[in-house]
Amino acid sequence: MPEPETPVAPPSGTPSGHPPGPACGLPSEARGKREEHGPYRRSIFGDRGQERAQAGGRESGPPALELRRPRRRLSMQARLVIFALVVLAILVGVPLYYLSPREKPYVLDTYQYAVVGVRDFRQTITASGSVEPLAIVSVKSPGAAVVAEVLVKPGTDVTSGQVLLRLSSAQLAEKREQAERALAKAMRDLEKARLDQQAELARLTVALDQARAALAEAQNDVPVQEELYRLGGISKQELQRAKQLVGQREQEVAKAQADLESARERHALAVATSQDAVNLARQDLQVVDQQYAALTVRAPLSGRVLAIPVQAGQQVTEGAELLRMADIRQMHVRGSVAAEQAVFLHEDQPATVWVAGASLPARVAYVAPQATAPSGQQPATVEVLFQFTGERTPASLGVRPFTEATCEVEVGRLRNQPYLPRGPFLSSGEGGFVYVIDEKERVARRQEVTYGMVEGTAIAIREGLKPGDKVIYSSYDGFRDRREVRLSAEGGRLVASE
Repeated sequence: MPEPETPVAPPSGTPSGHPPGPACGLPSEARGKREEHGPYRRSIFGDRGQERAQAGGRESGPPALELRRPRRRLSMQARLVIFALVVLAILVGVPLYYLSPREKPYVLDTYQYAVVGVRDFRQTITASGSVEPLAIVSVKSPGAAVVAEVLVKPGTDVTSGQVLLRLSSAQLAEKREQAERALAKAMRDLEKARLDQQAELARLTVALDQARAALAEAQNDVPVQEELYRLGGISKQELQRAKQLVGQREQEVAKAQADLESARERHALAVATSQDAVNLARQDLQVVDQQYAALTVRAPLSGRVLAIPVQAGQQVTEGAELLRMADIRQMHVRGSVAAEQAVFLHEDQPATVWVAGASLPARVAYVAPQATAPSGQQPATVEVLFQFTGERTPASLGVRPFTEATCEVEVGRLRNQPYLPRGPFLSSGEGGFVYVIDEKERVARRQEVTYGMVEGTAIAIREGLKPGDKVIYSSYDGFRDRREVRLSAEGGRLVASE
């Protein structure tokens, strides 16, 4: 390593910017050489000192000394290593560059292309849901029973009152027999009470008649006895006995009348009590008959049987579901939208329902007042009901209940948006790039694009293309890794836009 040079200060008494005279001890050849290259060969005053020296200016006092850092030099061994690496890189890289196979240009012989057009796009909110009946009726078991017979199956259309299935209940059958026996006994008791009433009243009526007849006879005998007493035919005591007999007969008539009235009241009460027993027994039997008749299950309305969760021979409890049915002529769509989209929906808003490949007019019938958050990480949704408004209904199309449906509500429009018809390029281009044909239609170059909303077969272009650009419409599977492809001279076939 060379030793660092020590900075040299100018001789004392020599003005700055002037070369030293002969007193400095330098030979004339060195002095001439110094004058040729400036005041000093190596500056010890910095750039500003050199400029002052060359300008010949004079300054009072010497300039400040500036230390010069030594420069580190690579060793010979390091220089040889670097040189060897450079030579090796040249020897290996140059042959590889010239000998490596060149990528052949890709030529697209046949293809379709589309032209970027302009159109309006509807801003819509889409709700996914299913077609459901307005009301689903659940038919339940009237009591504990056994399913004896099932007469229909899911999907059967039935009319109101049609028998759907039959149940059997030994307990209910026994209860019905007991009610029938109780009614028969009550009716017998009523008949007996009536017979007893008739017999006793008849007897007491006869007794009253007899008492009245005896009274009349006694009353008729008093004048005769008085005449005999006047003529002296009988004594006064005999006349008194005749009159006393009349009073006795009157008491007998009164008693007979009282007995008859008492019997009438007593038997009337007995008959009424028996009649009440008959009525109560008949009511009990009617209740049991209704329960027994309910074992024959009938359709509560005209509609379609949706499900039968029981089978013949199965034991069911009271209130157990036997089947579900609904009137499929009256159905709506129950769907849901994201909570942030629900703010754009309101009742009576026109809508379109897509179901079974057909579009049906509808309206927004209900928007839930609050959102529901399903389990997991899924976002909150708001329930929306759609009511059909046209003559065509899901039932007329043969749509089954709970068929999936898509509802679309228009909330605005985007005007004059560039677009392309949807095609194979969309999926094969991974939804992020297309190949744009140049003006001479000889080359198609890869272009990054950003798509917007989709309506029908059209997809909006947000960035990357402008109206009039021609884009390869065919699939990109064979050349998707190329930056550009060459096109055959025959050209492609234009795909018509909407």
